[in-house]
Amino acid sequence: MAHDWKDILVKEAVQKVLIFLPDGFRDGQVSEETIEMRTYKRFSEISEVVSQIEPRHIVFVGPTVNKPLHRSSWLKLATTFAKAALAGAKVVVVAPPRGEDAWRQSRIDAREMVEVAKLSAMSMKNNIIGMIPLIESTAEPYQTVGLHPRQSSDETYPEVVVQDFLTALKDYVQSEVAIPKFWETKRATPMKENRERRAEPRVDRVRGGIRKKRGSTRQGPHMVPMMMGPPFQNMLPQFPYMPFPTQQPRGFGRGRRGKGRGGRRL
Repeated sequence: MAHDWKDILVKEAVQKVLIFLPDGFRDGQVSEETIEMRTYKRFSEISEVVSQIEPRHIVFVGPTVNKPLHRSSWLKLATTFAKAALAGAKVVVVAPPRGEDAWRQSRIDAREMVEVAKLSAMSMKNNIIGMIPLIESTAEPYQTVGLHPRQSSDETYPEVVVQDFLTALKDYVQSEVAIPKFWETKRATPMKENRERRAEPRVDRVRGGIRKKRGSTRQGPHMVPMMMGPPFQNMLPQFPYMPFPTQQPRGFGRGRRGKGRGGRRL
């Protein structure tokens, strides 16, 4: 039986972005069609996730630990990223947030891991990009979260820290990977639901057999206020009007000349 090519639906491959963040971001894990955000405690977890999802882009944020990790752990991570690059994925490595004792050493180890991964995937080394400069830069995402964004390494980062870091991360890697702003959509949804819930009128308790909705005006006759004067206006004492004599100045009413012969001329 012959088949018509018009009946065959060809779907375009989904360009999925996989973001690996330290365990402090565990409250913000996301799994959508084009974005997957996972957190890790050990590097061994990363290899399994990469093999399951098969992403097109990988963004790796370094670990937040108080003690430097063993070199063998970094070598295994380099092997994982080399295999992903050989499979066609682009890998971008970014420095972790500050606050832990081994932050500077983790930054150095991540730079060395990138170089080892490039040597392991020589034919696809351009797919492995290290965005950790030798000298600290103000453009790096970790600058947005401050020196000590949390009290201990076991706690999760506050929501405002997560929002600021993800926004800075998106802007920092946009030349290599396009990350959608999934955290703004996730945050706007409950706010919209709350606004819709407030718009619905609520019903008060029954008073006098009448059920009244909040926010509505009561339908009924309106009372017009009466114009009334001040009280006790006739109880003030009434006194007869008696004009008081006024003292007139001397010479008042005279003309331009005084009386008699010796009147002074003005």
